[in-house]
Amino acid sequence: MTIPYSERYRSCPICDNIAEVIDSKKEYEGEEFTIYKCDYCGYIGCQNDNKYFEGFKISLYDLAGYLYENNRNVFYVTPKNCNNLLNTIPFPKCASDYLDKICLNLYNRGSKYLRAISIDYVRPSFGYADSNQELTEMFQALIEMQYVKILRDHISGDEPEDNYFYCLTINGLEHVESLLNTNKNSTTAFIAMRFTDEMRIVRDEAIKPAALACGFDAFTVDEEEYVGDVTDRIITGIKTCRFVIADFTDNNLGVYYEAGYAKGLGIPVIKTCRKDWFDDKKIDKITKKKKNQLHFDIEHDNLILWESQEDLARKLEAKIRAIIL
Repeated sequence: MTIPYSERYRSCPICDNIAEVIDSKKEYEGEEFTIYKCDYCGYIGCQNDNKYFEGFKISLYDLAGYLYENNRNVFYVTPKNCNNLLNTIPFPKCASDYLDKICLNLYNRGSKYLRAISIDYVRPSFGYADSNQELTEMFQALIEMQYVKILRDHISGDEPEDNYFYCLTINGLEHVESLLNTNKNSTTAFIAMRFTDEMRIVRDEAIKPAALACGFDAFTVDEEEYVGDVTDRIITGIKTCRFVIADFTDNNLGVYYEAGYAKGLGIPVIKTCRKDWFDDKKIDKITKKKKNQLHFDIEHDNLILWESQEDLARKLEAKIRAIIL
């Protein structure tokens, strides 16, 4: 629907920065939500702006930071979703946790060796901060620790001006990579699957809701823009996630690669496959093998065999709670 220009921009209900209203009547679980596109929180579905948060024991600064860190999906502000976050997300608890979040965000938003972001672009949600002043002080602490430095980029033109960037140093990169080796505080789950229209529906209506119910933002590499080679983005996504959900329906070789890479890093992999595909006994006339034959190591592993989206969501949520939380 077309939104009048005068109503297109409002304050983000989370971080209070200017956000674009992209849908004022989006239905979710039988109710209408306004969808905001915020540069610092991502996509937010809310009904009554900040007033909706009255009674929730959740800091809007922490929520803004979490959404900035995981801004791939629409987050609908409902009692269930907020309570899931309260009960499962490891929000920063001490000063070093906040500084680590800044380092991780710098790492995730850079490309290859250069991990930097324009100073003009950072906002409090970048470091779960409650003000620009607090965020500046946090960056200053990281500079003194020699984890971050400021780069100067001179742009030529009729009126030359200097752009400044926060950038990770060698020490900062080593610190982030030590954090990535544990992933215990990661709030993301990487989805490995074949990219078909059918499987994208399964992803959006079964896999993501199951992960969100446990406090994790599940994503596939095709959902967001990135700089550089897609393989680099896959590797970064896996290295920074808490666990991987790998669906082997259709026997996609990329899923084997991504699941194997995660396993090599010691990251848990939850394996799933559609039951009717798995059980199909048709024999290939040339190879004389079952057409839908998974590799021996996978076929005899502990797979979640699912029959419907509802079945997958239920089984997957139970599996995450059993082996991840």
